[in-house]
This record gives sequence, C-alpha cells and structure tokens, in this order.
Amino acid sequence: MVDLLSPASAAAVSALASYLDGFDSGTRGRGKAYFKAGRVKLLGRAGTKVLAEVTGSRKYETLLFWEEREWYSDCSCPLGEDCKHAYATGLSWLRKCEGAAVLGGAALPAPTDIATSGKLHLQRGEEPLVAEFTAATGSEPTRPQLSFLRNLAALHRSLPQNYGWLDYSAFSNLATAADRPKLYGLGHDPFQGMWGKAPSTPLELWSFVALFFNERGITLPEFTAPFTDLDRARKSRDDIRRETALRLWRQRFTTLEQETAPPVFGDRQASIRLRIGAKKNYWEISSDGNGDKFLALSTDQLRQLLENPAAAAQMLDDPSNALLTFVRANYQLRHRTAVNLADIDDCTLLGHFFAHPLARRQVTTERGEQFVHDPRALTWEFVDHPSDPQTAIVRLAFDDGTPAPAPVCYLPGHPAFYLGTDTLYKGLPPPVDPLKPVNNNGFAAEIPRAALELPEAGRFAVRSGLKLPSKIADKFRREDLRPRLRAELTPRRPGTADEVLTVSLHALAPDGGARARWQPTGWNKESAELFRPADAAFLIHDYSALRPAIEHLARLLLLRWDPWAPGGGRYVGEIGGNNFADQFSTWLADVPAGTEIELSPELAAFAARPTRAHFTLEVSESGIDWFDVEVSLRVEDTTLTAEEIELLRQAKGRFIRLAGRGWRRLELTIAPEDSARFERLGLDPATAVDARREPPKFHALQLADEALGDALPEKLWRQIRDRASSIRQIAPPALPAGLRAEMRPYQLEGFHFLTHLAENRFGGVLADDMGLGKTLQALAWLLWLAGRAAGENRDFRALVVCPKSVVFNWETESARFAPELTTGRLASRSTTPMPAGVAVVIVNYAQLRLKAAALAEVGWDAVILDEGQNIKNPASATAQAARALKAANRIVLTGTPIENRLLDLWSLFAFAQPGLLGGQTAFKRLYNDREDPAAAHARLANRVRHFMLRRTKSQVARDLPPRMEEDIVVELDGNQRKLYEAELKRARQMLLGVQTKREFDTQRFNILQSLLRLRQICCDPRLVGAELSGSNRPARTKKTPMTEPAESETPASAKLEALLDTLEPLLAEGHRVLVFSQFVTMLELVRDELAAREIKYLMLTGQTENRQELVQQFQSPDGPPVFLLSLKAAGAGLNLTAASYVVLYDPWWNPAVEAQAIDRTHRIGQTARVIAYRLLARDTVEEKIRALQKEKATLAASVVQEESLAQVLDLDSLKHILS
Repeated sequence: MVDLLSPASAAAVSALASYLDGFDSGTRGRGKAYFKAGRVKLLGRAGTKVLAEVTGSRKYETLLFWEEREWYSDCSCPLGEDCKHAYATGLSWLRKCEGAAVLGGAALPAPTDIATSGKLHLQRGEEPLVAEFTAATGSEPTRPQLSFLRNLAALHRSLPQNYGWLDYSAFSNLATAADRPKLYGLGHDPFQGMWGKAPSTPLELWSFVALFFNERGITLPEFTAPFTDLDRARKSRDDIRRETALRLWRQRFTTLEQETAPPVFGDRQASIRLRIGAKKNYWEISSDGNGDKFLALSTDQLRQLLENPAAAAQMLDDPSNALLTFVRANYQLRHRTAVNLADIDDCTLLGHFFAHPLARRQVTTERGEQFVHDPRALTWEFVDHPSDPQTAIVRLAFDDGTPAPAPVCYLPGHPAFYLGTDTLYKGLPPPVDPLKPVNNNGFAAEIPRAALELPEAGRFAVRSGLKLPSKIADKFRREDLRPRLRAELTPRRPGTADEVLTVSLHALAPDGGARARWQPTGWNKESAELFRPADAAFLIHDYSALRPAIEHLARLLLLRWDPWAPGGGRYVGEIGGNNFADQFSTWLADVPAGTEIELSPELAAFAARPTRAHFTLEVSESGIDWFDVEVSLRVEDTTLTAEEIELLRQAKGRFIRLAGRGWRRLELTIAPEDSARFERLGLDPATAVDARREPPKFHALQLADEALGDALPEKLWRQIRDRASSIRQIAPPALPAGLRAEMRPYQLEGFHFLTHLAENRFGGVLADDMGLGKTLQALAWLLWLAGRAAGENRDFRALVVCPKSVVFNWETESARFAPELTTGRLASRSTTPMPAGVAVVIVNYAQLRLKAAALAEVGWDAVILDEGQNIKNPASATAQAARALKAANRIVLTGTPIENRLLDLWSLFAFAQPGLLGGQTAFKRLYNDREDPAAAHARLANRVRHFMLRRTKSQVARDLPPRMEEDIVVELDGNQRKLYEAELKRARQMLLGVQTKREFDTQRFNILQSLLRLRQICCDPRLVGAELSGSNRPARTKKTPMTEPAESETPASAKLEALLDTLEPLLAEGHRVLVFSQFVTMLELVRDELAAREIKYLMLTGQTENRQELVQQFQSPDGPPVFLLSLKAAGAGLNLTAASYVVLYDPWWNPAVEAQAIDRTHRIGQTARVIAYRLLARDTVEEKIRALQKEKATLAASVVQEESLAQVLDLDSLKHILS
C-alpha cells in the first residue's frame, strides 16, 4: 500500500498534475520539449523528494518536494524553481508513477547524492534572506515557508523603485488559496503612498503587505508574526498621506492664487493705446503697468501680440484686449497695423474703437488724453442757395444751427462719428463724399429742392430724425403696421379637388387695408391685392415691428414657396401627412403677440377650444357579490356621432379631420377625485373604455371604498358597503389541530389569507418569496378545508400540481406536517389512474397536460398549482388544462408571479379567479406598460391586492442570514478567444442584412443558434465540438495511462479554470457548494475534473430518478461537498441548506430563474451566510445578458419571469447583445 505521504501516492500524482498545469505556457512548452527529447534522468527518491538530472546548456540538478500535500521544486539553474527543468522532471515522474513497479509498491533506489537530512537547497543570493528570517523567528524556514520567502523576495525585486513592474503573481501567492479571490481585479499599485523610501529588505516589505492584507480581511500566516509590524507600516503610510496632502494643497493654493490674480506686465498688467497725432498716429505700451508712462510699440511687437492672442490676453488689461480684438480682425483681413485717417477703411476701424465702451479708452489725443465726447449730435442743415432758388445747401451742423467745427474726420459706422483735434462727435453720415469738402464750413453739398420732396427723402428723415423744411415735412405721415397671418385650404390647381394649405403674411394699416405682402425676397408692396390710398407715396412705414411674424412664418417647416401660384406666388404646404395637424397646431399656439390670425372654416378648430369629454363609472351586478364595472365617455358636443367620437378618442388628443367638420380634437378631462377612484380600482379610464365588451369584474370588497361612494347610486352603494362589512366581520379561524408545525406570524397571516379567500369563494395567488414556507401554509389551509368537509360529513379531495422535482417534497412535507392528509400519486399506466382513498392527489405538470380529461372529470374541493409560473403562457396546453379543472377553491403558489411580462399574472388569475382581470385582449389594453410602465404596474397592483399576497424575505424573515452575490469575471484568451471572435463575426454577418421584423423572423433560428454557440464557447469550447489543450485537457484518472498530449491549436476553458480555482479553497475550508449550469454536458465536464481530483460530488439533471435520495445524501453531515445541478431541473422545490456557497457557471436570461437556484440554500433553516458567485466572460454576450437580467428584475418588483428565448429577444436586443 503506497503511503499517502509518498510522492508516488495517488494523491501526490494528482496534485503533481495540477501543480504542473500551473506553470506558464512558455515554461510548459520548453519543459515538454526537454521531456520528449529524453533529457531527464531520474536518479531516485528519498522520503518526500524526487531527484533528477536534466541536461540543458549544462547538467542541472532538480528536486521535486512533496510536503504538506503540496509540491515544490528546487533547481540549480539560475531561475531556481518552477523552471522548465522542474516541469520536465514532473512529467518524467508522472510517467514513472504510471508504471506497474511504482503502483505495485516498488520504489526507486535512493541514490547517495540525495540529501536525507532535510536541509534546504538555497539559490544564489538567498542566504541573507534566510538568515534574517531565522534571526526573527528563531528557526530555519520550512519548505512552504521558503516558497513564501521567495515570493516575497520576487515582490521586493519588482517594486517600482527597482525595475518598475510590480510582480502581482508573487503578491497574490503570499495570500492563502482561499483568500486569493479577494485580490481579483486589483488594478492599482497596492503600495502607492505607503512609504517615502522603499523597504530595504523583503522582510521589511512584509509589514506593508500585511497591512494591506489585514485591512481586506486576508488571513496572515502565523509564522510571520515575529517580523510583522503593522503599527510601523501604518505610521509610515499615514505620514506619507499627510506629506502628500500638504504638497497637493500647496500646489492648489498656488494655482488658486494665480487664477484669482490678474496676469501682469512685470508686476502689473500692461496697457496699449493708439495716440492720434496731427501728422502721424502711434501705437504705444505702458512700461510700468500703471498706465502713466508709455513707450513706442514697434510694428514687430504689435504683430507678436496680434498673432499670439493667448499671450496677449494674459499680458494686457481688458480695455487693451478689446482694442486688439478689432485690430486683429483688421490685420487678418488687410495685413497691416498702421491707422491712416486718409484711408476710409482705417477710419471705419477707428469708428469701431469709439463705438466699444472699453476700446474707446485706449484711443487718445496727441497729448495722451482721452477724447472729449460732445453730447450734441451733428445733423443736416438746409439753407437757401445764394443764387438758385431751385437749389438748397445742405451742410453739417448741430441741432441749434451751430456749424460743425473744422477740421473733422468722418468715421463711418453705426453710429457715425466725427473726430476733431481733441473732441469726438456723433451724428448723421455726411451729405457728400467726405473726401470732397465744399468749403471750410464743414461737409456741405448742393441739393435740388425737388429731391427733398421724394418719398425716399421723407422715409430717411423719419428714420434718422432729420428735420426737413416744414413745407415738405407736412406732406409725409407715419402709418403704424400690424402683421396678419391668414391660413386657408385652397385647390392645388384651379379646378381640382386636391387641397393644400396656403399661408400668407400681410402688413395691415390701421384702416385694415393691406399695405404689403411678405415673400422670400422681402415685402412686396406692388401686389394687385394690396390697398393703396391716394397719398401712398408719402406714407412712412416701419416694417421692423413685423420681424417676429416673419420669423414665425419660417418656423412652419411644412411650407414652401410656390412662385408659379396665382397672384405672384404663395406659401403652400401639404395636408395629407400624418404630422400636419401636430405641426400646424403647435405652430399656431406660438404665434407672437400682436399678430392677427385669420383661419378658414375648415381650420377654425385649431384656434378654438377643443371638444371636451369626461369619464363616468357604470356598475352593474354580475353574480353574487360580483359586479361589472364599465367606463363610459360623455362628450359635450352632442352633434357628434358615435363613430366620430370613437375616431376622436382613438386619436388620443391629436387633431384629426372629420368629414364635413374640419379638424377636431378631443380633450379628456378627469377631476382629481375621479382620478383617485380609478386609481383605487386599478383602472386607466382612457384604456378601460376599450374594455366595454369585456368589462372587468370587481368584488364588493374592492368596491367598498369610501372614495367610490358618491360615484355610485345610493341603493347600490349601500348594498355593496353592507356586504363588504359582513365579510370583514368573519373572524379568522384557528390553526387546524392536525397541523404538526409551529407557524411563524407571517405564515399564520398567509393561512388566514387563504381561508379568507375560501370563505368568500375566491381564488388567489400566494406569491411569497422563495424559501418562506408556502408549502406549509398551503398544507394548513388543506387541513382546514378537510376539517370543514368532515364537519359536513363528506369526503375531501384536493389536487396538487407541481413540477416533477417537487412531487416527493410534497409527499414528505405532508407526512411531516399534516399526517392526517393522505397523499397519492397519479398512476401513469393504470386503467384507473386516479388513486383511491387519498385526500390529496399529487401530479406533475406533464401529467396535468396528458391526463387533462381524467382530471377535469373530478370535482375537487381544492386545486393548488405549486410553482404556478408553469402556466404563465395562457395559450399553452398546460394552462388550458389547468383552467379546465373543476374546483371549489383554486390557489396558485409561486415566488415569481411575473417573469417576463404582465400577461404572466393574467394567466395565473385566469386559473385562480377567472374574469377578475377581464379578457386577455382587454387586459393588454388596460395594463399596457410600454408607454408608462410605472403607472400600468401601479394600476395592476391595486387591481389584484385583495387576491394576491406577497412577502419578501427582507420583510418577514429577518432572522435569515445575509445573501451576497458577486460576479467573477474571467478573460478569454488564446484560441478560446479566437474561436469566440470567429463565431461572433459569423453572427454579426447574419444580422447585417436583417432590417425588418419579417427578415428577422426568417433568420431568427440561425441567429439564436449562433448566440447559443457563443454562450457555449464562453463556458467551454468542447460544448461546440472543440477538443481542449493546455491546462484543461481531458481529465486524467488512475485508469488512464499518462501519455503526453499532442500539440493542438484548440482552446482551453478559462471558466473551468476559474471554477476549479474557486472550489479548491472553499472545499479546503470545509464548505459545501452548489454548482448550477443550464448545459448538462458542461456539468459532465466539471464532473470529470472533480473525479480526476478525487473530489466527491453528486449530480442531478432532468434524467435523475432518485432526486430525493441525492438531496438527503447532500444534506447529511458527511455528504459530498459539491452538488452539480441542472438549472432547469433543480431550480425549484429542493431544500439544500447544507450548502453556503452557490456557483452559477453560466448566466441565464431570466434573473428569477437564477434567484430560484440561489434560494435552494438561502431559505428558512439556513444559518450560514450564503455567497453566490456568477462566472462571466469579459467582453462577451454574457456581460450583455447580465445587463438584460437587471432590466427584467425591475418588472416583477413593480407589480408585486421565463419565456422562450425567441420571445424574450427582439431584433434590437440581439443587435445590442452582438454589438
């Protein structure tokens, strides 16, 4: 018998294979080549050591150590351990151990050169570290401790102060296997900010590592206690943090000081000015920053400031920068910096200077003083010509007739300026060319008196404030204009019935006459449709006030200018589009104030008050204590027909065109008190009107709401209120005497809920969270019903329908808690399949479907659908069979009443309380959650609140330990990533040509198959037929001879490696683990790996027959630590509280399915914290599936989830997932 401590034992051989798999791929490849080339010579073994001689560039001695159930290596090569020589030696030892001699018990001879004293074989340079360790602990390191020291030394060598790339592998190896997952995803330097000067030795470094581990709950090895100084490491880190904070704040304050202080020229900001001289103009800059002393600014210096605006902005004050803004624009256009008063463009630039409130300060007189601004304005003065009575002289002068000073320079602009020696004037532009003065009296010109009588002269005078001679001025008068927009329907062409919208904009005079019509080229004042009074030539019009109306006309985007239309053109728009009414009504509502609107009769409703309507409730009896509730629409306009009202209602407040009535829209009004009534009833009045053919049914309890009192006839209200009062006065019954269990308070409440339903002939849904004891509450209820039947001296018959996996659980729970209830299964092949003499018949959903006729013939006292979400598809044969059952009482038990859509809940109530939610079509209209999901969910919650009871664990089972969920993200690399990318490319190519739903339906199967392959590749490439290589080759067993696998290009499974890495530390610490996968083949691959590692396990799939036996084995104290479970077959009805860890190997679309899986262990009876790991492949469809899960989880929570994948995903979802 081989000793377990022997390196040739089965445990040692299995562990050696795992140890070698941990070598990096490069080392494995080179070691494999040495092994194949026969370069390894096994010299023998002594105790737990194996010695070999490996020939490379020279001969190296290599030792393999099997100590404390771990393998270590030591080599005389420069690397020292875990090298290619060690890998080659390991392969040779595995080959040797498969020989019959070793397995039969024979041992290799112990050579004389293998040290049996146990002395460590140290590598070059390790002596000081070992000596320091020995001095600190008082003893030499053991082999595991030496491995720890080597990792610590490797980490010390890799510090950024040494060669700059931290050895995260060595850092991770310092933690125990169980704690290493806590270091996953570490993306930063753990020692950043811990010291000023790096630790000089590895043992000094350890205190900082220990501090990092300690603060993250990572266990420290006991042997490190003598050289662990957490206080010193913490003090060093705190000192560095304080120093860093001081440095950063010093920098921050310096920055703030610079930001708040203005940039300076020297120690103050510089200033630039333009000095206007008698003969020359000068650019100058202040030399002291005070603006007191200026020096000449050369052309080159000015150009530098113009070409470097950022530097200029920092250097100069605000007025100087304002000045340079104009100069820079002129420089970029004309490439000159000089300002010449003889140049009209330079004069215009100078006018810009004076028009700017800051820039004007920087233009001075020759003495360096600012120009004086004369408040008087220069205007035109008309005087008689000295010799020609038909001519007048026009010249510049002040309003009081004082002539303009001379000389002056004209600066064009708005306003116009005139520059004197030290004074600045503003006024009208000069009457002549400023370069051609008539005389020394300023700018002057001769003008025919007839020119002053021109309408253009009058309009210019009005706008500019110019005073014309009184005889002339009296001929002109100002006429205010107002805009008018006219919209009408006109034939597209004369004589045709096809209509278009025509919109025109006119300028109206106070007398109502149109003076002008707007068109794209401006105001048309000559159109034949316009009214022109006798003195039209002398009318002064200001069209600027009409600008808002012009801009508003342009906002009606559906209009276009038709130049060929009668009357010289018109604006027309199409009315046949779906958006016409919306666009036109919106445009009409925003017409600027003061604009007159004229609409033709067909369009008048757009400006009129909408047709108003309100909702009314009509309640009528439909059975004992049940009432039909209809919502009716009452419209104020009684001339509208029912068909027209329906068209308006379907338009949902939008304008539609009614034949012979033009455009109309309906405004639905609802008072706050009416809104509250509908909300309490869970009805949306706008959609409830559609349900009049299938009115929803309400019980008296639902209608006995004070908010509904004044909405119902007095007699009917009194009847409803009295009946509800009598129902509420029924005292809740005591627990049946035959119940062998102590119920928690919330379970007693659930029992009373079920009895209340039965007392009032209701059906309902008990939707407690998974693991809260719905089965116990249902058994208590069945016992109570059975007691009532016995009191009436009749037999009691109940039917329980549940998943096949839960049938045995119902039998055992019944025998345990309600032994008076005899149970029996449905015989599958008997001619009389119904068991006789039993109170409760238990069938699975397949039997319900297959034996529907036989089950429907029985009149049951009660029918319970456990895991009732199995009938969520109302069209399925299972759901139809359930609805066909004859039962006095109907109950649905489910932890997930809504999985994917609100219709799931409708299907449950179609069985439990038929008619409660109306017909399926009406339900979809009433609770359409596409437009306003929150409102639809709230209405539905109100609608079913009397018939559904749901409690979550956080509400009622607060003594349950916490549950944590964590995503473990793995990287696909190598050939597995290549295989994934190739399949992804194929899927995307299929989607490229799919644009419509019909195209998607034809390709749906192929696309979903490709999506399935992507998910399988993420799990393990072998699921799609690829053979593994590398570290995940087919598992080895003792029966399989060890042969070196051939080189392969097929990928390894990153997920399987992550699973095994996760399991090993958990199992070492004594934990039990559930592993779920939707792929049975994947479970088989995991099973093989566990078997190869001699890890005990159980496996349950849809083909498993002895399900309860496996559950009992796992729940027993000495049961196997790992339970492999199919997600579909084991997601419900199993109690596996012996486990405290759950691994979801692959994500499923529906979060409720995963939650059910986790709740196999997180349920009443669990005392340990439950941790669920979810394995996800990064940058794959699995991450998109996880995001979809989170979206679907909000649906069920808002009202109280698994359809086929083809129904869950639409085209947009698939495009997103495959993006």
